[in-house]
Amino acid sequence: MDFLLEWGREFAQSYGMAGLFIVMVIGSSPIPIPVEVIALSMISIGAPPLPTAIFASIGATIGAGVTYMIGRGIVDLANFRRKHRGKVEKAEHWLDRYGVFAVFTFALIPLGFDAIALAAGGARMQALKFLLPTLAGRTIRYTIIFHAGYGFLELLKGSP
Repeated sequence: MDFLLEWGREFAQSYGMAGLFIVMVIGSSPIPIPVEVIALSMISIGAPPLPTAIFASIGATIGAGVTYMIGRGIVDLANFRRKHRGKVEKAEHWLDRYGVFAVFTFALIPLGFDAIALAAGGARMQALKFLLPTLAGRTIRYTIIFHAGYGFLELLKGSP
């Protein structure tokens, strides 16, 4: 765990907000990257939480757009849709039942969003009806996480 935190801090110091943006784009596509570690590392080296959350959310939304496009069949990256058929079918059910609200809700939580993004693309949901609730959900999520992380770091600085 210490290795991951140290790596995140070194990455944040070396690449700054541009690096965070790229990591968020890649990490919000089907390629797993510990995006929260990088983002919280940005906070730990002095980046303000709100601008960091907004920047991270825009990158994450672009990455989710890549997953959405995979679902639409425009890009087939490593047969992801076929490999995760069960998750995608569950996500399609949620989309059929809850639509934009499902996208927003899953953008708020850490699990299951790739399946929703794939299903939204596969169901041919309008791009803006997918991207706007994704951006809103990710912005709220990262604002909460980054402010909590900032508060925790401040608390640690104050303790003996």
